[in-house]
Amino acid sequence: MKTVITSEYEALFRQHFRLATLYAERIVGSAHEAEDIVQEVFIALLDVDFSQIRQKESYLYRCVRNAALDHLHARMKNRFYDINSKETVRLAAEENAPGDEQAMIEQIAAIYHRIEALPEQGRRIFKMICIEHKSYVETARLLSLSLHTVKTHMSRSFKALRKISMFFLTLF
Repeated sequence: MKTVITSEYEALFRQHFRLATLYAERIVGSAHEAEDIVQEVFIALLDVDFSQIRQKESYLYRCVRNAALDHLHARMKNRFYDINSKETVRLAAEENAPGDEQAMIEQIAAIYHRIEALPEQGRRIFKMICIEHKSYVETARLLSLSLHTVKTHMSRSFKALRKISMFFLTLF
C-alpha cells in the first residue's frame, strides 16, 4: 500500500519537526530519543485524515507530548524492574562499588528488603503492578479483589516504601 504525502503534511513536517524535537527533548532529556519519538509521531500521522483536524499544530504537539510521556513511562518501568531485581542487587554488591555507587547499592538493597517486608497482600499487589507491569484492573481481576482494594494496598505500599528513601521517588 502506497502512502500519499500531502502538501499539508509536508509543510507541517518542514515547519515543526525541529521544534517538536526540542519539545520532546525537554520531556525525555535526550536529543536522540526525542528525534526518534518525533519521527514515530510523524509516521503515525501519515494514517491520519488531516481534513478532520482543525488545529494541526496543536494536534502534532499533543501527539509528541503523549509519545514522549509514554516513552518516559516505559523507561521508568524498565529502570524500576532492572534496579529491583535480586540479581542486579547481588552483582552490584559483589563489585564493591566505591562512594556514591556503594550508597546507591545499599539503598536499592534496602528498598528490596522493604518490599519483602510489606504485608503479604500488599507485597503481592505491589510486585504484580510495579515489577510484572500488570494494570490495576488486571491485578484486581487476577486476585479477585475490588479495584479500590488494589489501589488502597498500593497506596499503603508506596507510603511504607517512601519512608526508606527519597531515591525511591525518582523511580516513578
